[in-house]
Amino acid sequence: MAGCARAPGGCRGAGPVARGLPPDVCYDLSDFGQGELTGLDAIEEAALALGMADGSCGSVTYEDTVVRVGAGWRISHRRVPARRVPLNGLGQG
Repeated sequence: MAGCARAPGGCRGAGPVARGLPPDVCYDLSDFGQGELTGLDAIEEAALALGMADGSCGSVTYEDTVVRVGAGWRISHRRVPARRVPLNGLGQG
């Protein structure tokens, strides 16, 4: 499953946000008030519309649901939880 996130199958032409995801993936941005996006086109449109135009950056973690397909695996659902404290509180007493 380690290669699942890097798998190019079905994503030719997809931008960097959606690269490696299947065409019918559900991308859950509910923690950010954006709801769920379904499909690569919706994800790419949101990435362009919501991109940080002021030059700032951030990081996120993913919670993926993977399903077995034939001889491999694919991501069927990706949740992007908001980080409310740095490093999700790791290292804080």
